[in-house]
This record gives sequence, structure tokens and C-alpha cells, in this order.
Amino acid sequence: MAKFHILNGEKIGQSISLPQGPATIGRGDQNTFTLPDESISTQHVLIMSDGNACRIKDRGSSNGTFVNGEPVTTADLKSGDIFKLGEIEMRVDVHAGAKEPARKPADELGKALGQQMPKNKIAKKKVAAGPSFADIEREAGPRKKKIVITLPILPIVGWCIALGFTGYFFYSLFAPAKKKTVAAPPPPPPAVPQELVKVAPPVGFVANDAPPPLPYEVPPGPALGDLDPSEVHHVSKFPSAQDAVAAAKPGSAVVFDRGRVESLIIDHPLTNIQFIGGASTWDVKADLVDCQFFWHKPMKFIQHTGIIERCAFYRSHSPQMRLKHSDAVSFYYGGETIDPADGASGPQVRLTGFVRGVTFHKPLVSPVEPEKRRWDMFWHPTFQLHSVDTNAPGYNTYFVSPVSVGQTAWIPFHVVRGAGVTFAQASTHLNTWSDPLIEIDYGIDCALLATAFSGRGSASNAGYYRKPNKLQYAGHTEWGHDHINAPFRGAAARIAGQRNRLIGVGNLLNWSVGPRTGLPGLHYGDGIVVRDPFIEEWAAESVGIRANLAHPVRVFRLDWSYRAAPEAKCSATNLTKHYPRLGPNMAQPVFIPLQDPRAHPPELDGKPFEDFTGKSGNEIHSALDAGRYVFLGEGDYKFDRPITNGLVFGAGMEKTVLEWPAKTDCSQRDCKGLINVTVKGGTFGYNSQSGSGGLTNTANAIFLRTRFKDQEQAGINVHAIQDQVYQDCEFVGAKNGFIQGKFKGREYWWSSRGRAPGIEILRLNLVNCLFKDIRNACVDLNMKELASGLVGIHNCTFEESGQGIRLTGGKSHLIQNCKFTNIGKPDVGAPVVQVAGRAIVAMSHLDIQNVEFAHSPFGVFMDGISMISHSKIAGCEKALISPKTPIVADHVISKDGAIDVPYSSLVFLSAFSNADVKKGAMMVMDADRFKSITLESSTEPLDTTPPPEVKVVAVKNSRLGNTLTWAPVDDADSGVQQYAIYAHGELIGRTPMTTTISERNIDPFQAPKIEPIFIDPVFTNNVYQVRAINGANLQTGGGQMPLQGWQPLRPFFADAVGERVYIQEIQFDERKKTWQVVSAKRQAYNARTLRNGGRPDKLELPEGVLRESKPAGAE
Repeated sequence: MAKFHILNGEKIGQSISLPQGPATIGRGDQNTFTLPDESISTQHVLIMSDGNACRIKDRGSSNGTFVNGEPVTTADLKSGDIFKLGEIEMRVDVHAGAKEPARKPADELGKALGQQMPKNKIAKKKVAAGPSFADIEREAGPRKKKIVITLPILPIVGWCIALGFTGYFFYSLFAPAKKKTVAAPPPPPPAVPQELVKVAPPVGFVANDAPPPLPYEVPPGPALGDLDPSEVHHVSKFPSAQDAVAAAKPGSAVVFDRGRVESLIIDHPLTNIQFIGGASTWDVKADLVDCQFFWHKPMKFIQHTGIIERCAFYRSHSPQMRLKHSDAVSFYYGGETIDPADGASGPQVRLTGFVRGVTFHKPLVSPVEPEKRRWDMFWHPTFQLHSVDTNAPGYNTYFVSPVSVGQTAWIPFHVVRGAGVTFAQASTHLNTWSDPLIEIDYGIDCALLATAFSGRGSASNAGYYRKPNKLQYAGHTEWGHDHINAPFRGAAARIAGQRNRLIGVGNLLNWSVGPRTGLPGLHYGDGIVVRDPFIEEWAAESVGIRANLAHPVRVFRLDWSYRAAPEAKCSATNLTKHYPRLGPNMAQPVFIPLQDPRAHPPELDGKPFEDFTGKSGNEIHSALDAGRYVFLGEGDYKFDRPITNGLVFGAGMEKTVLEWPAKTDCSQRDCKGLINVTVKGGTFGYNSQSGSGGLTNTANAIFLRTRFKDQEQAGINVHAIQDQVYQDCEFVGAKNGFIQGKFKGREYWWSSRGRAPGIEILRLNLVNCLFKDIRNACVDLNMKELASGLVGIHNCTFEESGQGIRLTGGKSHLIQNCKFTNIGKPDVGAPVVQVAGRAIVAMSHLDIQNVEFAHSPFGVFMDGISMISHSKIAGCEKALISPKTPIVADHVISKDGAIDVPYSSLVFLSAFSNADVKKGAMMVMDADRFKSITLESSTEPLDTTPPPEVKVVAVKNSRLGNTLTWAPVDDADSGVQQYAIYAHGELIGRTPMTTTISERNIDPFQAPKIEPIFIDPVFTNNVYQVRAINGANLQTGGGQMPLQGWQPLRPFFADAVGERVYIQEIQFDERKKTWQVVSAKRQAYNARTLRNGGRPDKLELPEGVLRESKPAGAE
């Protein structure tokens, strides 16, 4: 059988196995084999193979077909030939696997691309005697993918029987041995033999080396402006909202203007329809494709059947949303506040079934009064994902810049089961954790990326000496400190599963102090607690994993601080596993651009819109000065002074044009927004440093589908920012695009107390924006070295401009899915992207194309704790630069640009003009010298095999009940993390999970000690069985265990005689200002006796709520 081995591109290292007979390769789905590369034509080449020979014919492709560097139209291929389609090179192996039975083309494609493909039917017809292009020509039109087989049936049956006996004989001789277990002498009698227990089949995911790439591409930047008139259906003009939706056609809009909650049943497919304003309940029983929601409040949104694909929700949150099939769906919150108390009937947003490419952009979860610390609530998670769909269990799903304010005893973000889910730039404010911000019960390839956690002030040991309170928490009462400076009580994140990653985890403020051995009473495991045998920590600063409750089979940790050489550590003893071959490997987020809203909502912020279409600038200004919201239809409108109040909603970027003269700002601080318009001329399109409105750090204007054109200074000039989003905007023809602090100096900003030092930027986001023909910098922000600078730039395009992005200072920056074309200025030499300072910097999926524009010799300049992933850089002499700080790069390709980074930088699966490791990895020694670490790197496979059998259980009667003991077993693949105990076939309990604690960070490489003992508080004769549970949550005999929900880790310690002491109560003497802890046996311990007689040395995870293995259906 002939094979093509792919040598470059996204599928590097994979192979295509050719069936006998004709086949096609191209970019389109109709081909036998699909290669999703831009350089390959829709149907690029036709192939005929008979297993011993292979011929090809080019189908008039755009970029040609080459064999050993020579262009060909028709050619015979032989083993060793280098066969090139567009930019994709493949090595030919004609005799690979000779006489292997023919496979189906779709199966081979799945094998080659690491995906599951639908099975094709086998059609019987005569096979060609050899390679013939006559056969290929007959296959030229669109056709179903199929394999042609003609074989006599009876000989096949005979041969199959013979081969079966032969195979069984050799298998019995050479079959691999089972997993080895750790042998131990059996415990003393009475011994009870194990009984088999029926278990459910495994629930899990396809064991890919990494999440598969997206099968589609969403181009960056805003959508094109709409020139065509739209059909708008106002619900008030129909008997019901159902009738209005039934009348809507693709390209139209439905406006909910009746002022009440409408009811909708969607029983037919809807495509390209906008739903604007108002509120309703949705029962979805058909497909929604390319639909968009603007300021619409679905009080209930239940998907029963069908798919939701390429849809967008803008400020249209539902407190009861249940989705069963969501693909490329974007939720844009724009910093809109979500009250966690609204989820009375369950999680507010719950995704099950098919989940892929879903993005939640900047949700802000906060109770109504975040300053009041409440511990008596039992709120459901605000967002929950629970998917076991093997095709799409969450791949490329992102929570981008989520914010939690005033969090105490509730969980905003919860993944029960999922794969490939990323939490990017998560930040917090005024939080005192008991429950975590992010909880993952079982995740595969999930990631925390460029976090910016902060708590309520700094943790203080003095908090232990304050009088504790009895607080209501999750339905029960326990001791704790309800104080602004209380020590934190729980972890900020809890993550369980396999092969999850922490990438650039930093601290915005002191959010964790770690366990304190001399003060055990109230402090549980904090920081980030994991249960993952293959966790990767591409860490930063002084925080990260505090405890790992799984056996550290292959735990990778990169100890890394600013301008210090990162030190890679790995728990694996096999040297080939020291480095993860894929690097940080950031997933690609999906952002669906918003279209021009085809109508304005009935009201915004409680204010109705008034139609001022065709009226003069003075009339419009008078209404805006009074704080009114106005709608301006198609036309040109001229103004002579800035807008300083009110809001303008236009008919579209191309239709409504607002124009100002030179030396005049178009809008200033306290303008409430400019939506769906073009803002032309003036000094600044929007200038938050000027005007008579509120403080510069509270400017909150809405800019959506706004084009800033031909400004003298900049489209937008801001000073201080907090939780603002500038979305789907265009900046065209100005001196600068989006800048900061142009006036009043960059050294200070205006706070409620007057002038304050530095420039405050707290959680700024730019998404789906276009910057074109900008003479200087498109984005230029200077945050100095403040710990508050958080900037996220996503899905933007930069064209024909002086510089793309320049960020200075700050704390955490995230730049993803951006494209840069022809960026630079003659004789300036500024980098296309420049980020300088001590910030955590994460970049991924950048596309820099400067081949035809040689004015910017530098591609990406990084200074900070920086990582870049999955990017292409062309036309820059130096593609990747970091002058002083080591970086980490993976999947970065620059054929004509060099890498220039300092010693100890790590590079994976990348290629530059001076270094090529497309198939491996390297460490940078100096500018021109690199050390290969390819043989020290590998990809960790997921564990899909159950742990070995626990052979004998000894039972001893005692005053506490039946005490079970057994010899511990081992699992070489993912370790044993727990034992499950069955009585007469029913699960009755599990051994607790424990980990050692210390004054410093807990060592994630330390294996937890699991005691093989269990007490069943009964005195009857039971038949017991013990099953080991490994790090993959698989149990002995097969099947996954029900997921154990996280609970706060409880401390215990050994006293002077070695007895385990659990803290039951804390007593505080108000007069003496002293405290003591009381054990479950009513033994009192103060600080002195604790230090002398014993100290906490373990944290234990008590048995938590068991979650179902399969997600329940949507309500």
C-alpha cells in the first residue's frame, strides 16, 4: 500500500494511506483526503494506485504540483520522492505495508488527521488492472468517497478462519504481559475472596495526542457593512411574536417591542435573522444558523433538537439556557453584570452534548452587593459545561477575560466533563474564596491561561487571631472569618482529569498565602489544587499548584520568573518525557463577528430611542445634551461640537455618517455611546480625558459597529479604564488608532481623589476590530509597571499601518487570532507587535504577512514572561525577538525570519531561517547556537486502561465495625489515587484523598500516600470487594467511576503520640484574646501545644458529591 508522509504544515508527522484505485487530495470536503491548507486547491490532484505503483495528475491547481522540486502535470511516483502540493510537502512510500488489506478512504483520512470520520459504504465494481488515468478522468466530477473492492467471498472466508487460528497461536506466544502490580504479603485472615461487580462502560473521549484542529476557519476582523435595506418585523404589528418570527426571512430582523415576555417555539430552521431587544422564552426544536441576538433577554432558552451554529449573542444573557448542540457560538457580554443568585433552577448557562468553538467573552459575575460578604447562599454555578460527545466535548471552547467580583461560597465557572476548554485571563476582585473561581471535575487538555487573580486585600496571619464566626456555607454551619483581611479559606481553582495545563499563571495581588502549619484552624488547601497525573505548569511568579492529589506520573513544571532562566522539572523517570513535545499549545478561540444591527432596540438602559433622522446637528445636540437616546437613519450629519451626553444609534456603518470639523473632538467623556455609525473627522473620535462628565476611570460608553475615520490624532484616546470592551469597530485613516493618555500626561490619571500616579488600565478588551491606514501605532498603551494592567486583544486585523500593537507595562496581556498585513514605516523599524514590561504575555494564532512590505524588519518583540503559539510570520528579517527575557514558543513558522531570544528559551515544533525544529524541540543557548531537546520530549498518551486487581481483602471485626485492609496495587500508566469499596456489589465508600502540606508551596511531584484501610460501621458479615481507581478515574475491571465533586481540603495532624487529630471546633477567649482548636475527641490545642506536640501535616479531601457519568438532558 502506498503512503504519503506529511513533512510540514499543521498535519506534520502524519501519514495518508492510499487505497487501491482512484483517489483525490484537495482542500474541499468532497475529496477522498482533505488537507485544510490555503495553498492547496479545492481539488488539487488525482491519484491512481494499485499498491505497487502510483501515478498523479494535477487538476489545474492554483499553486501547482511538484515532484522533487520540478513542476509536473502528470508523473509516476516512487519511494523517496518528495511530492509537493502548494506549500505542503510529502514523502512517498509506495511499498508501505505491502499486501495490507484495502482500507476505506475515510478511515485512512481519520488515521492520517487524527479524527474520527464517517464510515463509507463499500460498493462492488471491477478494480482496474493497474494505474490508469482513464479511470481517473471518469472520476473527475463530484463523487462520493468510496473504495472499490472485488474479491471472491468463499476464499476470503476460508483464509479468515485460517488466519484466525494462526493469529491466536502467535498471540498466545507473544502477547504482552498485563500491568504489573505491587506485590505485598496478604493480610492475616479472615480473608474474603473478591466478587465481581458489574460496572458501566467507560465514559470518555477519543484518545488524541492533542485536541483536533478546527474543521472551519472564522476570519478575523469585523463583518462587512450592510448596504442592502433590511426587512424589519416589529412584534407589536403581529398577533404574536411567533407570527413575527414565522414571517422573518434570511437577512431580516425581529424587534421585540411589546414590553412583555414573549413565548416562542422554533419548529423550523432559521438562518441569518437578528433578534433585537425585549425578552422572551425559547423552545428550540430546529436549527439556528448565522443568527444574532442584540440586547435580547431570553428568560428561558431550551434547545431540544437541532443545531446552533455560527450564532452570536450580544448582551443577551439568559438565566436559564440549555444547549445540546453548539458549534461556533459566541456570547459577548461586554462586561455586563450577571447576578449569580438568578440561577434558582440550576446553572444559568449549561452546555451538554456537542460543544465546539463556543466563546464566552468577558462575563462579569457579581452579586448585587459585592461588598457584603455572604456565606449563607447555595447558588448553582453560573456557567457549566458537561459534555461526553466524543466528536466535540468542548474543543476550542473559551472563557475569555471572565471576571468574578465579591465571590465567597459559590462557583462561577464549572466543568463537570470536557476536553480542550480554556479559561483565558480570568481575573477577580474583592474575592474571599471558599469555593473556587474555576472548578473542573474531569477535564482533558483543559487550560488556565494568563490568569490575573486577586483577593480581598492581602492575606494576613492576624486574621487567625480575630474572633471567628459561625458562617452558613453550602447548607451547613462552620467556623470562619468574615473579615476584609481574613485568611483565604479555599483554592482559587480546582482541576481534575488528565493532561491539563496551567499557562502563565500569575498573581495580580497577593491572593494566596499557603497553608500555615502553626495555625491550622481555618486554612484549607489554597492556591490551585489539582488531581491530574499529567498536569503541566508553564508557571509564572510565586503562585501555582499547591497540592496534587494524583500520583505524579508525568508532572511537568517550568519554574519561571522575570528575566531569570526558566528551570524545567519533570516527575517522569524516562528521559524522553522530560519536555512536553507540543509546548504550551494554546487552543484557538472562535469569535463570530457581529453584523450591523438591522434595527435599534426599543430601549437601552431604560431609555427609549427617539427618531431624529434627517434633523439638523443642533437639534440632535440639544436632545443628546439632555441625555436622550436618538436614532439616526441613513444620511450625513454635521456637528460643530463634541457629544458629551446621550447615545446615538445609526442605521449602519455605511449608511449613517457623523462628521466633525478639524480641531474638535467628536465625542468626550460621559457620552453614553456611538453604535452602528461612521464617525468622521475631528481631533479624536472619542476622548475620555476631556469633557465635563464623570471620572476618567469610570467612562463606560458603548462603541459597537463604529467606524472612526480620518481623525487628526486618534480614533479613541482613553485615560483610565475599568471593564470596558470596544467591539467590532473600525479605525481607518487616522494618525493613531487606539491610544492612551495623549493629554494631561502619561504619568498620572484622575481618580476620585484627584490626580493619581501612573495610568490605570483594569481589564480592557478589543475584539473583532479593524485598523487600516493608521500612520503611527494602531494600539498604543503605556501602563508602566502597575500591577493592574490587563489587556486582551482578539480577532483583530491590522493593515497598511505604521505599527500594529505596542503595550508597555501592565500585568497580564493576551493577544490571539489577529492578522497583520504590510505593517511598518520607512526608516523606523518598529516591531509589528511589541510588548515590553514584566507582564505575563500570551500570544497565539497570529498571522503576520509583510512579504510585499519590507519596512518592518521585526515581527514580534516580547519582554516579560512570554509565550507564543501557533503563529505565522513572513517578511520580517527577525521574526521573534526577546532581548533579555527567555520565552517559550511552539508551532511558530517563519521561513524568512530568524529567532533572536536569550539563553534557556524553549522552542517546540517551529521553524525559522536560522533554526528548524518543525519535528522536534530545542533550547536556545545563544543567538546562533541551539541545543536539540527532541529526544527529551514526547507527547503523553491518555490513560485508557483500568488499574490492576486488588486480589485479597482482609476483614477484622472491631468496636468501630468491619475494618478492611488489603495489599496496595500500582498503576504504571496514571497511578492509583483512591480505592472504592463495595459490599454485595454496591458501592459503600472510598478511601480519602490526602496530601502533605508545608509552609511553602506544596511539591506537585510528591506522591500522595493512600492508606489501604477502610472501616465499614456495620457488624454484619458482608462480602466485600475493593477496586483501585487510577488517575484516569478508571476502576479495576473497567469503567469510569462517578466523578467525585471537590470539597474544601480539611487539615489534620498527628499529635505527640501519633494519633490523627481532626479539628472540630475553634474556641476564642475574648478577654485574653487567645484561641485554641478542639479535636473531634474534645482535646484542646493552643498555638504552643501545637508547635510542641504536633502540627498539621496532611490535607484531606472528604468524600464529595458524586456526579453522574453522563450528562442529564437539558430541561
